[in-house]
Parts: sequence; structure tokens; C-alpha cells
Amino acid sequence: MKFLNKFVTATTCLSLALSSSVFASSENSISKDDYSVANGKSLSAIDIIIEPDDEVETGDYITITFTNAEVFDQDVIDGEGESGDVGYKKNGYQYRYNGDNWTKKYGFGEVVDSISNGELPYSIKRMGSDEIKVFLCDLPSKYAGKSAKSTGLGSSTETFRYVIPVVAAADGESGDTIKAKISNNGTTVSSGEVFGSEVKISKSSSSSSRSSSSKSSSSSSSSSSSKSSSSSSSDTSSKTDVEKQMDAYAAQFNATHQNASAQSSTTKASSYNVKVQIDSNIMLVNEKPITLDVAPYIQVASSSTLVPLRAVTTALGGDAENADQSDMVVWDNVKKTVTITYEGKTIVFTVGSDQVIVNGTSKTMQYGVVTEIKDGRTFVPFRALGEALGVTVNWDNATRTASFS
Repeated sequence: MKFLNKFVTATTCLSLALSSSVFASSENSISKDDYSVANGKSLSAIDIIIEPDDEVETGDYITITFTNAEVFDQDVIDGEGESGDVGYKKNGYQYRYNGDNWTKKYGFGEVVDSISNGELPYSIKRMGSDEIKVFLCDLPSKYAGKSAKSTGLGSSTETFRYVIPVVAAADGESGDTIKAKISNNGTTVSSGEVFGSEVKISKSSSSSSRSSSSKSSSSSSSSSSSKSSSSSSSDTSSKTDVEKQMDAYAAQFNATHQNASAQSSTTKASSYNVKVQIDSNIMLVNEKPITLDVAPYIQVASSSTLVPLRAVTTALGGDAENADQSDMVVWDNVKKTVTITYEGKTIVFTVGSDQVIVNGTSKTMQYGVVTEIKDGRTFVPFRALGEALGVTVNWDNATRTASFS
């Protein structure tokens, strides 16, 4: 059994080395290590790729058990979830055959003509919060380890294989290792750990100037702590927890970044022309198309465009390949804040709040728009971001396109 583990992002495919002592018949390679994701973030960008070198029989299945990751709901996996569900994806994560989710009644002989790039059908069943069962389409031994083209079954040169998405979200503490263990249940698939020690939950990288703020925007005791750390607020009794936290951020920022405003006033904002289209995964940065893992959307309550954090990082840095490792954008899972540092400006958004802090000054965003989490990802208001950066923001209603330059 040839067994590979790959990380698929917008522009790069990362494969991780596996233990040869566990996967005795595997051919392993590594192109990048120390891959990390924020706690609560979907792991569906990771594909587990299995290339059989022996027969897979009708009814064969494997189980995959996760550590420090929680499996999506079955409805989400099947494509029947709701937009607010963790991991939500319009058509779900099952293998699609003839416009519907593949089922075990369709064997290799029936599906082979529709197989694209050598990818074989599978069906995922949630067994619990940390385990899935994956049913595999049969594969006759004479086709194992071969491609459609080499066997006269098509034009694809890719080896027949199963490409199974990781239908789970990170669920642990900062620095924890995420693991996935396969049990083959008597099939020819190799058993054992998949990720090794390569996949981790991101460690907090919040600056020391914010270290004394509250641990949770929803905790009354935490907001009280935020209040005590800010000496500039004379009357906070009528304010919400989020407003109190915003006051604390503003005071702490001013105490440690007194020259930030002066620096930013002489700094030109983003030199990038950025365009995003509602429900499109393609973002244009200086007319260069960049693929996003999730599309921008309009927040119903505010009629405002929201974009994923990855889009923000890519737009500001112009580097899609390393967007996840950029230090321009920092997500604090405890405080539920997004801190963007760019060209002398520090911009802070808080999930569930209609406030944005720019260099220590809090401002109410237009139309009641709030930063929010959707599909397991954090989205920020596009217009508020552009205005905070000091650039011109435009909206084309005919094409449902937002842009700033």
C-alpha cells in the first residue's frame, strides 16, 4: 500500500513524512514540517491520500481516529448543514458521483468512466466526536498501483487513489499536536499514525501590551479584569463586556504605542488593488487571481461584505503561499480578537463586536456590521478594514464586487 499524507492550500501541496516502521510498504517524503492551525479552525484543507498497491474489496472500510480534533457533524459532511455550522461547505465532503453523494452500491466498474485524476469514490460516516468510518469503492488488483491511462481505462496519468479530506476542526490547547490514526479493519490499507508530530495547534502570539486584558469577551469576571487594567475609563457600569474590553485595548495601546498615530499619518496605505466578489473563491490582487479556501459573503443583518482572514493576509502581503504563517494578522483564540499590523497601523477587530480599534482609537463600524466566525473561520468587514487602512473602498452592485485601492 502506497500511503501519502498531503496538505493542500490555495497554491501549494505539502506532504509529510510518515514512519517507515509503521508504514512498511509506503514511499514517504517531506516538503514542509511544523504545520500549524488555529484552535477551532477547520482541518479540511488537509487530504489523506491512499494509493493502494493491492486489491480493495467491495465493502472494505477503514476508521480514522483523531486526537485534539473534533469531527464535523454528519449533516456538514453530507452537504446538508447550515452556514453557521463548523466546517460548513455547500456540497459537503463526500465523493460526488452523478451529482449526488457516492454510495456503496456503485462499484469500480460503474464509476470508472467518471473518475477524474484517478480519485476513487469513498463515503464518510461520523462515528463520534473523534472518529470517522470511511467506506472505500472496490479496486480490482490488476488496477492497483496503476493509472487509468496505463490500463486503457482513460487519459489520466494519476495512480488510482482515495483522496479523503480531514472532516474535523482543531480542538485542544495552544501547542498541542493533532493526530490521526488509521485502523485498516482487515483491508490492504496500512494502519498507524498519519500526521506524526507535524500538525499542531497554533501558539498564542499576542503582544505583551495586550497580555493583561480579559481572557474572554463573554466572561463578566474577565471584563472586570479588563476594566481594572484601564485607568482612563471613569464610568463603565453601563457598557457591555465587549465595550469594556475595547476600552481596555485602547488604553493599553496608547500606553505602549504613543507614536503610532504620528507614524501612520505619514505612511501611505496599501499599494495593492484588491477585489473580492461575493460567493467567489477568487480574489484579485493587482489583477492577479488568488484562490481562497472560503468565499466572501454579505452579512444579512448589516448588508456588508465580510472577507476571511486569509484574504486579508494575502491582500496585505501579496503572498498566498505563506499567508497562514504571516505575522501581519494575529488571531487570539482566547480573546476572540484579530490584530492586523501594517505600515505603522495596528487594527483590532473583536468577534461579535461592531467596534474597530485603529492605533488605540475605538470606532463604531457602519451599518451595524460585526466581525464574526462562520464555517469555522473568522471573517472581518471589508469596508471597515479598507477605511482603517486609509484606502478608497468601492462597491459594484452589478457584479457584487467590493474593492479597495
